[in-house]
Amino acid sequence: MLKKQFFASTLIAVLGIAILLIGFAQANEVTIKVTNVALVKPDNLSFPNKVLLKFDLPSVLEGSRIDYAKLRFKSEFDSTLKYMGIMVHPVTSDWTANSILSDQDVTYNRAKLSFMAVKQEALEAELDITRMVKAWVKGSLPNKGIILSSMDKPDEAFNITPLNPNMKAEVQIFYTGPEVKK
Repeated sequence: MLKKQFFASTLIAVLGIAILLIGFAQANEVTIKVTNVALVKPDNLSFPNKVLLKFDLPSVLEGSRIDYAKLRFKSEFDSTLKYMGIMVHPVTSDWTANSILSDQDVTYNRAKLSFMAVKQEALEAELDITRMVKAWVKGSLPNKGIILSSMDKPDEAFNITPLNPNMKAEVQIFYTGPEVKK
């Protein structure tokens, strides 16, 4: 009896994984170069500790289902740290790219939507931003960009270095749709 239950559970799990993989195989992909960046320097620090990123979503995503979205970037932080926890939040105020802003110049949703630990010697980091992109596409959250900050040490210097000379970071979005109604 236990063997039959195990076999049934295993079969269901395998079918679930297969369906998930087929869904990703049918997903479309769009890649966005991020060039609009600004640094945030609190009044009490002599260095920036947050990074603002802004990118426009292509119109092809309207009405589509967002399957997965990730932000790729190179991080730069204090060399005495082995790891840094990085959080991402949606920005709620307008801001100007290619500048250094104070904490008072930018507002953002303090709810932690995504985070990851980045290793000091890592060449690139990838951060899941699916929930934010879904909210932007649905219109439940205005796209004013995102802010990256240290999760563990908010008073540590943090920045990103360009992935290549033409872009600071990159966003990859995997989506399905838009669905055609009959």
